[in-house]
Amino acid sequence: MALAITFAFWNAKSGFSNIEQFSTTAFENQINNQMSAVRDIKKSQIEDYFATIKNQILTFSTDESIISAMEQFKTNFANYAEVKDITDEQVVEMRKELGSYYTES
Repeated sequence: MALAITFAFWNAKSGFSNIEQFSTTAFENQINNQMSAVRDIKKSQIEDYFATIKNQILTFSTDESIISAMEQFKTNFANYAEVKDITDEQVVEMRKELGSYYTES
């Protein structure tokens, strides 16, 4: 009788171990599938983003008003401090403030 009980207990313990292993494997498979799905979605989103940026660049590169503005920005940027009467000391201070804005915010 004791042998039968021991054998039954051992079979039950073995069965629970198999169930635990099966559920762990199923859980790991589910997590892997979810992570793969998220990866694929993010990949698609990134590809769509870069395709949008590429299309915008192509569109803007053929727009005469954009081309003209870019040419003027280059010239005007170089002369901005002179036109606004900004001293070198003010430029240094502005750069410090800008750096603080990005490091403290």
